[in-house]
Amino acid sequence: MKKYHRLLNIEVEFLNNLIYRGNNQFKNNLRHRKMILLSRLIKKSNYSKIVNTCEDIYIICSSEAVLGHFLDINFTVMALVARIRYLIIKLF
Repeated sequence: MKKYHRLLNIEVEFLNNLIYRGNNQFKNNLRHRKMILLSRLIKKSNYSKIVNTCEDIYIICSSEAVLGHFLDINFTVMALVARIRYLIIKLF
């Protein structure tokens, strides 16, 4: 269990770095706003909403990736939220 907590902390730190780096470029983007919401939910430990928000972000990123917009950031965010969702389900 301690291993999963450590992995979750690493993923959350990476999420916060992505949010910080994307503040100027993606300020009013729906994906960026959902990522900020996810970061706040993780701090509050609201696990059911975390899982739902991860699924929402994954759907948003996949629809943007299909259109060909910002492929690198979308695939990175998709992988990140998939790992966070898996770790939350595994832990709780």
